[in-house]
Amino acid sequence: MFACSNGTIRNLILKNISITSTCADYVGGLVGWNKPAGIISGITVMESAVLGFRSSDHVSEDYGLIAGRNDGSITQSFVQYGTVEAVYSSGGIAGKNRGTIMDCSVDSCIIHCGMHGGGITGSGAEQGSVINCCVMNTTVTGRTTLGAIAGLRIATSDVWVTIRNTTALDCTICGVPDPARPDLSVENIGGFAGTHGWGCIENCT
Repeated sequence: MFACSNGTIRNLILKNISITSTCADYVGGLVGWNKPAGIISGITVMESAVLGFRSSDHVSEDYGLIAGRNDGSITQSFVQYGTVEAVYSSGGIAGKNRGTIMDCSVDSCIIHCGMHGGGITGSGAEQGSVINCCVMNTTVTGRTTLGAIAGLRIATSDVWVTIRNTTALDCTICGVPDPARPDLSVENIGGFAGTHGWGCIENCT
């Protein structure tokens, strides 16, 4: 619906959205890039697909069912029966999270990537947080760095990333070879996060 947002988007229901690209980054069912002042709240996305594929000169990056990239906040939102796919960084809520995702749920979704895939977010950095969220009945597949909540969580010693009070129920995390890169191994497959640098994972089940 929106390429980018630095304002407020509230209380929308999106159903049967289908987006496919081989040449774009930051692709979301609602917004491509939610910028630092962007507020997204009360969004429902159902029975939708956001799909990015490899082309001869580009690989898709940062694909999510609500936002491709989140630098602001996404709260009180729900995704169900969705599919998201990218070469790098695909997530049920956001492909890449550098802001806050809070009080959100993902149910019965399929998330696939070459690397960095998660039920809530594919990758996160620079104080990105996932708080009070839930992922249920969701399958995450890819070659490397996969988790039910987040794929890749990176930061520095003075900037932490956080996963707090978040639940994963009846999820399947499965590493599979990348047919385009058979020379690369399957690795970094985790229950909550594929990899986690500086920061904390606490009060999660």
